[in-house]
Order: sequence, then structure tokens, then C-alpha cells
Amino acid sequence: MKEICVDTGFLIGLYNPDDQFYTRAQDYFSNYFGGTANRLLIPWPILYETISTKMASNKHAMFRLENDWKRLAGRDRLHLLSDEPFRTDSLTIVSMICGGRWDATAV
Repeated sequence: MKEICVDTGFLIGLYNPDDQFYTRAQDYFSNYFGGTANRLLIPWPILYETISTKMASNKHAMFRLENDWKRLAGRDRLHLLSDEPFRTDSLTIVSMICGGRWDATAV
């Protein structure tokens, strides 16, 4: 089993028939997640970015996304990755760079 992390561009290409990479994304998805035990990894910011595009208003695309993800989740082949540890670390690093003068609560 492989764990495969994808980005927004792939998801938009996968679910938007008008996208120039639609056919290629469909082929990749079928090959990597069709008859295999591979797991699809989606970081939460990628999910947010994907559904914040005009794709969210495309009911057919959203229906297909939901069906694919339910199918994968039902077989424990979908994992949504939390970005919380990275957010916390990033804020700490920025604060250190700014000599502790940067207040993350103001963001």
C-alpha cells in the first residue's frame, strides 16, 4: 500500500471535465485508487482550497467527489491530514525570527 498525497490542482483536474488535465487525472485516479490498497491523503488546507474555488458550485463535480471519497473512506483509503502541528510550528518560527515581537493572536 502506498499513501499518496495530492494537491488542489489534481483535485480540480479530477473533477472538472473542462480542465485541461481532466483525462490524465482520471487515469491517475483510476490507476492508483481503483483496484489497489493505496490511501489518498488530503491535507485540510488542500480540501479548503479546492472547495473554495468555482468547483464548489459545480454540483456534478461535488457529487463525484463525495461519491469517490465515501467509497475510499469506507475502505479506510482516505485520510484527511491535519495541519495543526505545522501551523503551530510556523507561528513559533516566525515569532523567533521577529525576535518575539510578532503577536500571532493579531493574525
